[in-house]
Amino acid sequence: MSTMIAVIRGDGIGPEIMRASLRVIDALDCGLQYDFVEAGLAPRHVDLRPYVLSGKTVNLVPGGLTRVALREGSLVVNSSQGGGTKDTWVLAT
Repeated sequence: MSTMIAVIRGDGIGPEIMRASLRVIDALDCGLQYDFVEAGLAPRHVDLRPYVLSGKTVNLVPGGLTRVALREGSLVVNSSQGGGTKDTWVLAT
């Protein structure tokens, strides 16, 4: 199984160090795949699955599991097909 990571070119360490690091990752064949992203935030397709507690009453917990499309422009959020997951918590309303 491979793991997708986001790579920012030369983020504070210089592009030559990042290129060398990626050559090492490629040579190790350790299951890491990477996608280049720009520094900062980028839009992604997400699917938020809220946490609900049910019993005598039903309570919506302020958070959930967010499935995320890891590649820009992709609609795939399922982790078995290349998507990722993140915990999401609502801190204020």
